[in-house]
Amino acid sequence: MKQKRRNNLLMLFVLVSILVSATGCSASSPEEADATPTPIPTAIIPTKPTYTVERGSVIEEMQFTARIAPVVQEDLFFRTEGRVRNIYVEEGDEVEEGQVIADLEFLDDLERQLASDQLRLRRSEINVENAQLALDLFKKNLPSPELVLAQAEKNFADAEEKVSKATRAVNLTQLTAAQADIDAAYAQVVLSEEALERAKERFAPYANKPDNNITRARLQADLSAAEQRYEGALIRYNAMTGTASETEQGVALAELAVATAQLADAQAELERVQENPVPLGYEEELALKENELELAKIAYDETLVSVADVESAIEDAQLVAPFDGVVTSLRISDGRSAEAFRVYSVVSDMDSLELSASLTSEDMQYLEKGMSVTANLSSRPSETLSGTIRYLPYGLPVDEIEDEQTTRISLDVDTEELGLESGDLMRVTVILEQKDDVLWLPPQAIRTFEGRKFVVLQADGYQQRIDVSVGVEGDDRVEIMSGLEESQIVISP
Repeated sequence: MKQKRRNNLLMLFVLVSILVSATGCSASSPEEADATPTPIPTAIIPTKPTYTVERGSVIEEMQFTARIAPVVQEDLFFRTEGRVRNIYVEEGDEVEEGQVIADLEFLDDLERQLASDQLRLRRSEINVENAQLALDLFKKNLPSPELVLAQAEKNFADAEEKVSKATRAVNLTQLTAAQADIDAAYAQVVLSEEALERAKERFAPYANKPDNNITRARLQADLSAAEQRYEGALIRYNAMTGTASETEQGVALAELAVATAQLADAQAELERVQENPVPLGYEEELALKENELELAKIAYDETLVSVADVESAIEDAQLVAPFDGVVTSLRISDGRSAEAFRVYSVVSDMDSLELSASLTSEDMQYLEKGMSVTANLSSRPSETLSGTIRYLPYGLPVDEIEDEQTTRISLDVDTEELGLESGDLMRVTVILEQKDDVLWLPPQAIRTFEGRKFVVLQADGYQQRIDVSVGVEGDDRVEIMSGLEESQIVISP
C-alpha cells in the first residue's frame, strides 16, 4: 500500500513537470515569461515504529465475566405431570427445609390412600409384636433339661411298674395254687367277709348322719377298707381255685398289652430326651411360632412398601424446599398444567454467595480446580478481590459431579460485609502462566508466515529477518525463547 502511494506521487510529479514545460513554451506576453513556477513538495516516506527486545515478566491471562450467585441453590420440578392444586409461597419468600412450595390436584386421592395404608401398617406392626411376644413366651416356658429328663425317667419307671402289676394279674388268672394256699385264701375270704359284715353293722346307725360327722366318716372309711379286703381276698381265692372267668383273663391280658405298649413309648421318649432334653413336640411348635412371626413380618414389609410407594408418589407431585433458604424463582400458576421434570422454582441459600460463570469448553480447558483468581466489581472497578476456582463442570469423577453446569469461584471475602448481592457482575482475571526475567517483545513486533514466526532486525543500517521461537503469550508481551538478544531493535511490520 505504501509502495503504491509512492508510485502515485511520482506520476503526479511527472505530470506537473510536463504541464509546466508546455506553459513555458506557449507564453504570449513578457509578463507571463517572467512568472515563477510553483515548487512541488517532496514526498514524505512514513517511518516504521521499532521495538527494543527487553527483559522482564510475561504473564498470560484469561478474563471473563461472572455473576454473584448463591453457593447453594437447587432447581425444583415435579416428577409427574398434572394440574397445579395449590401454591403456598411467593417469589422472594423465605422457606424452611421440607416446606411445600406447590402441589398437584391428584394429591387428594393419594393422601386418602396414604391414610388407609398407614392404618394397615400399624395393624401389621401390632401383629409382628404379638407374634414376637408369643415366640418369646414359648421359649421362656421351656422346662430345664434336668426336669425334662427326670420326668421322662419317672414315666419310664411308672410304665415298668404297670407292666409288672399287669403281669401278676395275668398270672393270678392262669396259675393253680396248692391246697394249703387255697385253704388259706378261703379263710381270708371268710374272715374278710365277717369283717365286712361287722363294718356294715357299725356304719348302719350313722348312715343318715351328715357327711361332716366324724364318727360317720371314720366308720365309712372302715367299711370301704373292709370291702376292698374282701374283694381282694375273693379274687385271690378264685384265681387259686382256677375259677377266673374268660372275661377276667381277657381283661388282664389286655391290660398287660397296654402296659407293655406304654412301656415301649416311655422307653423311646427317655432315649430321645437323653439325646435332646426338650419336651415332645417342642421343636415343631417352635417352628410354627417362628413361621407365624415371619408371616407377620412379611405382611408388615408388604404394607411398608405400599406406604413408601404412595409417599413417593406424593413427593413426585410436590415442590418441596430442600433446605432453609429463599425462593429466588417461581414460575407456576394455580390451576395450570405442569410438565414432569420442568424447572418451576429455584430455592437458594442467600447466606453464602460466590461467583458463577458460563464458560465455553475451549476456555475451561485452560482452567483447573483450585486456581487463584482476581475479580473487579463492575460498579467498583478499582477494587480488586481475590478468590479460588471451586468447581468446574467437567473432568470430575462420577460421584463428584454436581447438577451445576457453571464454573464456580469462591471469594476470599465476606460478601455480605462488602454489600455484594446476587446478580452483581464482576470481571474475573485468571493468571494461566507467568515467567519472570525473560526476553520479550510486544505481539505486534512478531510476524508470521506459513507457520513461521520471525522479526525484522535493524542493525548497522540494514535490515535482517530473524526466526524466533516464542513461549508465554500475554496480551501485551510475548516471551522470546530464542533468536534475539536483549536491547536488539526490531522493526514493526
